[in-house]
Amino acid sequence: MAEFYMELYKPPKLNRPHLQNTHMWLEFYYNTRGFGNLRLINSGNIVDDYMCRTGSINSSGKLVNALPVGDWLCLEPSVDTTEVSMFIHEGKGWKIRLYRVTEDGYKWTRYLIHPDGGRVINNGTKGCIGILGSDATSFRIELDDTIQAYGTLPLYARKDNEEQQAA
Repeated sequence: MAEFYMELYKPPKLNRPHLQNTHMWLEFYYNTRGFGNLRLINSGNIVDDYMCRTGSINSSGKLVNALPVGDWLCLEPSVDTTEVSMFIHEGKGWKIRLYRVTEDGYKWTRYLIHPDGGRVINNGTKGCIGILGSDATSFRIELDDTIQAYGTLPLYARKDNEEQQAA
């Protein structure tokens, strides 16, 4: 998978100061096939980088149901789940809810961050961000620790610039 290099993202300014976290945030870049990198950033430095996917490919070869580009928030630590598409192993999985940043603050959505696994592996994530490979457990621990320390974790999603120019 190609590494995506982008200019440094600045976290969104929110109308609710208690939600503003300008020290730690996530950046998610993905290509026209839905594969990309989810990076944890601390004061402008990449702390960790995880391979991920979003959406699925339709019969025409187009990416559909991908996480919309824009500003998001993680407001709560992860929760355990038994949903097959979010399994890591032995019927256990987890998920983190994503909230859409709006002009007035944020709103609840059905979008999640979770391991991309189980019986439906490689069938797509239907808009969520699916963590690929064995990094999902360490990612969960790192995100939970960050959300508990800062109270919120901004996420910015966008397509790779090279992919946008080619389209």
